[in-house]
Amino acid sequence: MQSIADFQLGPTSKGVAALSISACARYVAVADMSNDHMVYVYNVERNKMLLVHSSGSSPISTIQWSGRENDLKFVVL
Repeated sequence: MQSIADFQLGPTSKGVAALSISACARYVAVADMSNDHMVYVYNVERNKMLLVHSSGSSPISTIQWSGRENDLKFVVL
């Protein structure tokens, strides 16, 4: 196994609740278990965080990207 990227969650994160890799494999979406249930989107090729968003008080258990290649829509449940 070989590491291809290394990302850090925010300082209030308590662990990973959900993780999903986009169909093109360039992006990773992660939801943490903090009180604000933060969602992070990372670009694997650039090793860069693109988005940090609080989803509010409801916990997240699933992240699903669109199945179409290069379609960067995703949903969190």
